[in-house]
Amino acid sequence: MAAGGIRGRALRGRRHLFCAYVPTIPQSQRVHEALAAHPAFALAETFETLLRPWNIAGPSVRPAHRMVAHTGFLTLARRVQPNGGGSPGPLPAVAPDEDADAEEHRPGGA
Repeated sequence: MAAGGIRGRALRGRRHLFCAYVPTIPQSQRVHEALAAHPAFALAETFETLLRPWNIAGPSVRPAHRMVAHTGFLTLARRVQPNGGGSPGPLPAVAPDEDADAEEHRPGGA
């Protein structure tokens, strides 16, 4: 997906599930709001993904001692047919990220 926004052209054909993976909650919020405002999408949900490696060595199976607490946000939505039928049309554009968003929410506080 281009940084400039969500585009309806990404959902041509028989694709019925929309998925966006973004690193910050402000980006995720903009994606979620754009999907909620569009009549062709429903059931939008956002999840935070966590990375927790596991050590698997023979009979010893346990989670790693160190865990990266945040890796990003995943937003899923279903494409539905609008009430009037026909083509649902393109999604409204989501505003590009501001540098402040990326700086504030970078893992490790850097």
